[in-house]
Amino acid sequence: RYKKRNSRISTMSQEKLLEIMSAVFDIEQRDLVGRASSMEIKEWDSLRHFQLILAIEKEYDIEFTPDQVRKAVNLDGILEILGNIEKCS
Repeated sequence: RYKKRNSRISTMSQEKLLEIMSAVFDIEQRDLVGRASSMEIKEWDSLRHFQLILAIEKEYDIEFTPDQVRKAVNLDGILEILGNIEKCS
């Protein structure tokens, strides 16, 4: 289950998530397309993983569960988690 701090979350677009990922990993958005996973982005280490999670939580005023943090290892996975959060609200 997720923790939601308020009702302002809406479906996060792929573009918005790419914008956040680009800022966290300090790489161009165009360089993320087609390789937006922890296995393909050398900058995606454990510290930046948590920076990514914190940036998403801050942007949408939500809190990931530990299980969601572990599963948030690629663009599609993160979008799926956020979609599930919205469905539960």
